[in-house]
Amino acid sequence: MSNPSGRYLALDGIRFYSALLVFLVHSIGAISQDIFRIGEAAFIPQSSNLAHAFWSSVANFGHHGVDIFFILSGFLMMKVSFDDNKIVGSARFLFRRLLRIYPAFAASLILGTLIRVQVLDWDFNAQDFLLNFLFLNAIPELGIIPYNFVTWSLGYEFAFYLLVPFIFLAPEGRVRIGLVCGLIVLGFLVIPDTYLRFLGLLFGALIGCLSDAENRRISGRFPAPVLVLAYLLINLVYILHYINIYVYLLVFLPVACLLIAKITFHTNILNKAFSIPVFGFLGKISYSFYLWHTLCISLVFRYVIYKYTQAYNPGMFGSIYYFSLSFALSILVAYVSYLLFERWYFAMRRPAAAGKT
Repeated sequence: MSNPSGRYLALDGIRFYSALLVFLVHSIGAISQDIFRIGEAAFIPQSSNLAHAFWSSVANFGHHGVDIFFILSGFLMMKVSFDDNKIVGSARFLFRRLLRIYPAFAASLILGTLIRVQVLDWDFNAQDFLLNFLFLNAIPELGIIPYNFVTWSLGYEFAFYLLVPFIFLAPEGRVRIGLVCGLIVLGFLVIPDTYLRFLGLLFGALIGCLSDAENRRISGRFPAPVLVLAYLLINLVYILHYINIYVYLLVFLPVACLLIAKITFHTNILNKAFSIPVFGFLGKISYSFYLWHTLCISLVFRYVIYKYTQAYNPGMFGSIYYFSLSFALSILVAYVSYLLFERWYFAMRRPAAAGKT
């Protein structure tokens, strides 16, 4: 449901939920490697050690947080105002997306690289550093050092932004929906598995092509508990390696789209939970949280622990403490980043677009 300003309130909560999933992946990975010294080969859901199996499953569950981000981004790109359906308007659209995404990204890359090289002893390669600014670290075949490795997803986003103007060239309604469906089918047929997650953006665009009433009607056919159960089961099956990524995305992305529509366009307990004010705040800073959280985790687990405490095995209570510390630091840095590099954009776009992009 949206408020009179046109904002989809629950999306803020969903956005932070997806960022939190990604945080769990990296923080649990840091706990396993830097505190308990568990090798990657042993930290798997199939481990005979029940604790290892459980926590590695939790971490693996969080990997789809990026896919939810992609769905939300694709959805919102279809919903934001677009001046016209001509290529002339697309240049303005791409420039606005650059203004929205790039300042916080550039700041996280520059400062993050400086800290990683000077404090965390990373190697520095000037060419790779510059190529990161073009999001070419999203192409694994190039072997570029990812100085902020979560920004691979921004490479996917900007590739999608290049498609958006051409999608808008198609007339609204069935023709545009058919075009997006065709792109999805083509994607499953030709995109290599290493890039297949790009399809989350197209699935988001598909529900974005539908009107709010159509989204409400279609998602209304499915009970929320059934969608939540399907969402959990498909992720569990994938985590346990019973299906490959093609089958996973073929099932997960439609289920996730239906669940997001169910939360967004219906008044239910999930909508109310994701629409509470604290999620509104966390949703606003979720992009900066996503950009900075790995640096904050690294500073806590690979600098504070090693350089100061030398507590290589502080146990479970110590793990909770360092997890909480890295989370609080990530929130603080994300808020500062939002104030410095994002808030001005929303102020510039008010009232038409604030909170929608």
